[in-house]
Amino acid sequence: IHVYFTLPLIHEYHVEKSVFIIGFRKDLSTIYQCADAFLFPSKREGLSAALMEAMVSGLPVICSDIRGNNDLIDNGFGGHRVSPNDFEQWSKAMKELINKKELWPKYGEYNRNKILNVFEERLDFLELYVVQYISRLAIEYIVFNLAILQIVL
Repeated sequence: IHVYFTLPLIHEYHVEKSVFIIGFRKDLSTIYQCADAFLFPSKREGLSAALMEAMVSGLPVICSDIRGNNDLIDNGFGGHRVSPNDFEQWSKAMKELINKKELWPKYGEYNRNKILNVFEERLDFLELYVVQYISRLAIEYIVFNLAILQIVL
């Protein structure tokens, strides 16, 4: 929701002391550490870096059930996915999360582990690829130098 639409709602519902529009920040890890949960009401996303950052920070998540988000959040394990336009579902998910604070660490740990495991698998693949690539370069280098050595001799 654009800030011009959000500010009047913040004032109308008298939540100025609870809702902050913080704008662009470079210290998001600090912000995530201060948060209790991550709400992500996007209507369209790819594979969201913001969502992955919140997950690796160990936050429970309530997000829109859309492409990208549903690849990351396992409903009922790391939080809840809800329809982007269903405000009753959003309200119900938020109330449930507020009333079940004992789930926060469980959801947060699940999310953190999911992101770390996904990237660990990819890093293992990348490491294997790099080792194979460097090995091939080393062989080509040796063969090239042997060819040069034969020409010189």
